[in-house]
Amino acid sequence: MDSADDAFEVRVDDADLSVSNRVRKATVARVPYVVVVGDAEQAERRLSVRRRGSNAPEALSVEQLI
Repeated sequence: MDSADDAFEVRVDDADLSVSNRVRKATVARVPYVVVVGDAEQAERRLSVRRRGSNAPEALSVEQLI
């Protein structure tokens, strides 16, 4: 990333809620991208990414997301 225009904001939701409840909360808050990193994602070295307006998550590498 070369400039402040290329930056992005990251927030971690570590609330004592299920993953689906945290994703729902982010959807209601209109978060543009929700990224889930769990045991399965770590094992596959992929990220589960849900874009605002899409119901289906995508499996992306870190490089693909950035």
